[in-house]
Amino acid sequence: MLRAIAAAKKKNDRIDAGKIADCLRCDFLPECYITSTAIRDRRRTLRYRNLVLKQMVQMKNRISGLLMETGVSYNKQRLHKLGYFTELMSGNEEVDESIRPLLKLSRETIVRSQRLNYALVSSLERDPLLGERLKRLRTIPGVGPIAALTWALEIGDVSRFRSV
Repeated sequence: MLRAIAAAKKKNDRIDAGKIADCLRCDFLPECYITSTAIRDRRRTLRYRNLVLKQMVQMKNRISGLLMETGVSYNKQRLHKLGYFTELMSGNEEVDESIRPLLKLSRETIVRSQRLNYALVSSLERDPLLGERLKRLRTIPGVGPIAALTWALEIGDVSRFRSV
């Protein structure tokens, strides 16, 4: 019936609404799966973690950009390691005084983001609702904590699918 609405030659909101109402009366509308509130809340936490990671990468790129913009030579592979960054800030005369506060602030933001990432993942891993499922998913070779969390929260209950 929904295909009939989409394929109709004469279309407007009034006609479409009438056809949808007819489908609803005759129980022809397909069911839609909605996850539980508990899973949606935990999914929101995982998605927030993804946002934090994106912002952390942006901040790392901003640090690299500031250093390149001012002509500072640095080791790309080691730049975001705490010891190297501290050494770069203290022992490198190339780093201009005008960008030092920006670099320090950016580094602090990265450290805070890393702590927040760890806290979010840890809280989801310790969650009693997800614990057993995560443990079983982690037995699959190559499935780490993030892949297991993503599978458990985004796919949800696998039994809702009719077939493999």
